[in-house]
Amino acid sequence: MLDSIELSVRKVSALKEEHETYVERVEEWEAQIREREVREKRRIAPGYLDTDQRLLVPTRVDTPVVSSNGAEDSTGMDRTFGNMRVQ
Repeated sequence: MLDSIELSVRKVSALKEEHETYVERVEEWEAQIREREVREKRRIAPGYLDTDQRLLVPTRVDTPVVSSNGAEDSTGMDRTFGNMRVQ
C-alpha cells in the first residue's frame, strides 16, 4: 500500500513537471510569434511603434488651385479629394 502511494506521488510529480515544461514551451512559442509580428510591423512602418512621431502627416491646405486651361477639372478633383499636402 505504501509503495503504491509513493509510486502515485512520483507519477503526479512527473506529470506536473512535464506539464510545466510544456507550458514554458508554449509561452516561449507565443513570445516568438509576438516578436515576429512586431518585427514585421516595424519593417512595414519603421519608427511607428518606437516613437510618438509619425513619418508622414497629411495636413489640409486651404489654398485654391488655379490653372489657366483646366480650372474646372482641378476644382472637381479638389472637391473630391481636397487639397492635401504631405509634410
